[in-house]
Amino acid sequence: MTAVDTRNVYRIEDAAAVRGLAAELTNPSRHRVAVVVTCPSEAGVPRFNPNRIAAEIGSAADVYLITSRTLAYTFSDEMPLDVSVYGGAARVYPTGDAWIQNWRKAPIVLAYDEDQAEEKTHELVDAAITASYLAPEYTPTPAVRRAAPAAPSAPAKPSTPPPTPAALAARLGAAPVPKPAPAPAPVPTPKPAPVAPAPTPAPTLGLSPAATPAPSPATVAAAPTASPVEAVEAVEAVEVPTPQGPTPAERRTALQAALTTVHNLKSAATAASLAHAAELSELRVENARLNRTIQDRDEVHRASARTKKPKPATAAADPYWKPEWFADPERTLRYAVTSAWAERVPSYEKDDYPLSDYIVGPAFSESIDTFDDGQRTKALRTIVDVITGRARTISGRNVHPLRTGEGGDDAPRTRDDGAICYRANIETNTSSARRLHFWKLPDGTVELSRVVLHEDMEP
Repeated sequence: MTAVDTRNVYRIEDAAAVRGLAAELTNPSRHRVAVVVTCPSEAGVPRFNPNRIAAEIGSAADVYLITSRTLAYTFSDEMPLDVSVYGGAARVYPTGDAWIQNWRKAPIVLAYDEDQAEEKTHELVDAAITASYLAPEYTPTPAVRRAAPAAPSAPAKPSTPPPTPAALAARLGAAPVPKPAPAPAPVPTPKPAPVAPAPTPAPTLGLSPAATPAPSPATVAAAPTASPVEAVEAVEAVEVPTPQGPTPAERRTALQAALTTVHNLKSAATAASLAHAAELSELRVENARLNRTIQDRDEVHRASARTKKPKPATAAADPYWKPEWFADPERTLRYAVTSAWAERVPSYEKDDYPLSDYIVGPAFSESIDTFDDGQRTKALRTIVDVITGRARTISGRNVHPLRTGEGGDDAPRTRDDGAICYRANIETNTSSARRLHFWKLPDGTVELSRVVLHEDMEP
């Protein structure tokens, strides 16, 4: 795979790269959304512009360009049924592999010329971005396609200046620190005066012997004033008592209580596990008994059926085929297909397997005109399985491309409109078993071609 431009675009230019791409897309642990763009011819010119797709998607997905029609057919062979892409179309592959069982989860976008591709590019981009937002463990950052006006920024709040030493001391409960006076002009240093002895304090009267006498105004006035730095250092030196933790004896008691609780929980869990094991053993014995009862009952029914005399065989009427109700053979066929779908698909699966639009080829009605009721009923049920997509879940249908040769590597049969011819089993393990041939158009529509014998390899 060769990268194109600086975006997430890769060119698929050979068969090995095609096989690598198919393996990557079907990897259940893949966590990147992928967009695959194909070319309608060998010229390598796509209808969808992969660079524009990558520019609008941004990092939401990777874009792969298959550069020729032949490589697109190889890619179709490597991919599961109904989830390939070719003929100039483009497809979005979500993460994981749930889309393999439901091809509608991998949306396909068709365009028959470059102008139509230009108009439909937004559908492809929207599908890729939607798939990326649904992907687990990934937050896409798609490119901005519209610029919104910038919202006016809110005025910044003025920053709070750091507290002054005086404010810090007052906040912590220390004595107020006076604001230092401006430095005086330099003067000659005076000689120290002789220190006089401290006067004897006068007697004071207190409310009780334990009361602390209040200092006199003269004493307060004479007290030395601390500098701001000294006040902050004094505040920082105050030891704040921290709460004491539990004592060792208390911790030991708490640990013993916790161990006792754990032991009790383990004992309860063991008892519950033993009770569940006993109950499970009883259920297994009961299940074995019921299985033996069912087997014995089935054997009795089979023995009873063997002893009964077979009744004369009568041709079972086709419950779907009502040619007397319609003058047009195609309307007769469509009524029969709808009736077969209503009877074959259970009510709880009809939303998952709807009867999609289909095309009746010009030679199809004639190919089943001579069938008896039983053969026609088998063919109608096969048609329902193919149109609804149930055939890919039924191994007996063995749906596969009708190839140009007998080898498994030969190219499938195609038409100028990009349709591929497929083949499905109507009957198995019988001589001259019948097969249903049908065309699969690039948009997924089924066109019924013919019902043929096993040896007939023409579309």
